[in-house]
Amino acid sequence: MKVLLSYITIAIFLLSAPSCGKYLDVIPDNVATLSSSFSNANETEAYLFGCYSNLQQLADIRRNAGFTSSGEVLFPVNMQDQTTLGGAGGDVGFNLMRGLQNSANPVLNYWDGYNMGLKLYESIRMCNTFIDNINVPLDIQTFQKTRWVAEAKFLKAYYHYWLIRMYGAIPIADKAIAINATTQEVRQEQQPLDSCFNYVVNLLDEAAAGLPPAIQNAAAEAGRVTSAIAMAVKAEVLTTQASPLFNGNPDYAGFKRKTELIFSQQQQTPLNGSGRQLPVKQLSMQHRLPAIASTSYVQLAILYACLILPENC
Repeated sequence: MKVLLSYITIAIFLLSAPSCGKYLDVIPDNVATLSSSFSNANETEAYLFGCYSNLQQLADIRRNAGFTSSGEVLFPVNMQDQTTLGGAGGDVGFNLMRGLQNSANPVLNYWDGYNMGLKLYESIRMCNTFIDNINVPLDIQTFQKTRWVAEAKFLKAYYHYWLIRMYGAIPIADKAIAINATTQEVRQEQQPLDSCFNYVVNLLDEAAAGLPPAIQNAAAEAGRVTSAIAMAVKAEVLTTQASPLFNGNPDYAGFKRKTELIFSQQQQTPLNGSGRQLPVKQLSMQHRLPAIASTSYVQLAILYACLILPENC
């Protein structure tokens, strides 16, 4: 009798195993998936707002290496009141001035996203994913799609620009890499610095074409980008590219990718009235601007440079 009951129990278990597998192979409720993120216009716009997330956090002055390494603000290392800078860890950016930067645990790490840095490549991937899936929802109006794609392109350009300012020549993440990509496909190559700048400038041009000139409904859309903002950022990007730090910097003359120079050493040196080349220190910001800029944006870049660097004007 006991043997018979054992056989019956085993048989019931074997018959119910496939149904258990189907029962367990169910996605729980309230778990976001890629398909649910683009199921309709509202969900798609919410995903776009997620692309904005790190842009808002970049406004935190403690995350800006230009501020924390400027030497304008210094304080004791063992300061008891850590709440002054938002709690423990908020002052880590100032370690750059203390000579505590290191490769093992970098300060303001925007590559991996720690020590007051942010995962900007993760934000760029979100922008790429948004652009790839914008046509999935069926209830998005054409004008909405045009503007939302332009916003994603602006954010992608700005995040790339921030990484360029931090690291110089970087890999360009123009497409979202598949999650099942091979190791070789994931290892993106570092691009020459001029190619990085040109990519950002071209992307800003594409974004500006689809953005509104100004925000009409400030109550509902405050903080979203406009074409004026895109052009202002483009002026800053061109000014940064034209600066001696990136334009013909001799400190990086030996940096190469295989046989290709990472940092261009062909700095523009226009002639003065007597036909002699001007020394680099006497070059105006207009002469340092890259040739790719149109006249109107050269003027914008010069204006921006005069505001932040009056000695160059």
